[in-house]
Amino acid sequence: MSKKSEMPEGGQTRDRRPITVKELELLYFALCPQFTDSIDNVMLWAAFTLAFFGFIRCSEFTCNSSFDPDWLLSRNDITFHPNLLHADSYEVVIKRSKTDPFRRGYRLTIGSSHNKLCSVRAMKTYLLQSPSVHTPRPLFAFESGAPLTRTTLTSHLRSLLQGQGLDEKRYASHSFRFGAATAAGTLGRWTSDCYERYIRTPQEVLVSVPYKLTASTRH
Repeated sequence: MSKKSEMPEGGQTRDRRPITVKELELLYFALCPQFTDSIDNVMLWAAFTLAFFGFIRCSEFTCNSSFDPDWLLSRNDITFHPNLLHADSYEVVIKRSKTDPFRRGYRLTIGSSHNKLCSVRAMKTYLLQSPSVHTPRPLFAFESGAPLTRTTLTSHLRSLLQGQGLDEKRYASHSFRFGAATAAGTLGRWTSDCYERYIRTPQEVLVSVPYKLTASTRH
């Protein structure tokens, strides 16, 4: 699979770079999600880890139009197992996807990676700190109430990576999915039949994916 590219000024193509575990660690240190008072930082970290460990497209977890809870992610679409306080995995209900033309939806399981990059910990921390509201709203929203969109996700991602000394223009929202799939090979949903193959993957295999992807961080 080739890298995405764009055509900047001057007519030269620029390769898109994937978000790998290395970049994810840099984002962790930039946001300090476990030691910050910023709900926005905690929210962004939860979104970044869901994007990476879930192999999901930006359009599946951001809100780029008027919010419709029948199609877009809300906090009601997150279920922790065995429960919120003692979670070792969580389930996400994806109600609309590019590879799901009949809108059947699917349930995505994300396990703990047992380290600082853990998406289970990130999501748990975010939902415990973010205010719960009676009116349905997007899963990921800034403290101001503004939803996380593809544009704001890319903007914050690039700003954070630039602060870590990287060429931020080489990264975009697609970099999370690209990086995770590069690391995990066939576990991403890349072809028309991937949806069917993904839901047939044994649960114990899905739960173990984050741990395996971040094995290098434990050495």
